Amino acid sequence: GLTLGSSNQATLAVTQNLVDPITSSGAAAVTAISSAAATVNIAKNKIYDLSGTNAGSTVNGILVTAGTTVTVANNLIGNLTAPAASGADVIRGISSTSTTATSNLNVSFNTIYLNASSTGTNFGSSVVVHTTSATATTAALNLRNNIIVNASTPNGTGLTAAYRRSSTTLTNFGATSNNNLLYAGTPGASRVIFYDGTNSDQTLGGYKSRV
Repeated sequence: GLTLGSSNQATLAVTQNLVDPITSSGAAAVTAISSAAATVNIAKNKIYDLSGTNAGSTVNGILVTAGTTVTVANNLIGNLTAPAASGADVIRGISSTSTTATSNLNVSFNTIYLNASSTGTNFGSSVVVHTTSATATTAALNLRNNIIVNASTPNGTGLTAAYRRSSTTLTNFGATSNNNLLYAGTPGASRVIFYDGTNSDQTLGGYKSRV
């Protein structure tokens, strides 16, 4: 995949790339685009056919680990698989683990479709993952106008989630977030629109009330 480190450029643009296929039998994460750049625009990329075949594999379409102003827009992500993996959150379409102070993650107009399964004892997946902060301006997520679909098959204690946060804190979930289409299959205890490690919402009504 593409790994973007810190940059002195005003804006680093990663656009109109086709990333496929990437397959690894190792335990290291399989990631199409990984960014820690300060100001970056990740847009109009097509990412598909990523697979980790190890029992400990994890797979990411786009991973943001740091950055001040990060824009992830108009990307198409799909067919991410880990057919033997076991874990609570093995596959992630767009994931932010950033804890950068005074920063924004703008995620807009992306289409992400997951439909994975695994022979692993416990298997969970998420379309969008965001690390929480008690400070509103730390890696603030503005999630707008995305199509977020997870049709994956959960195993054991794993969950199929459309949107997952690392804790119950919603402070850095931007108030401008809106107009997303979220689907995780037929609503059920293991197929949820939203999960934060404690609470889960199976329906859009429950999710809207929470956020």
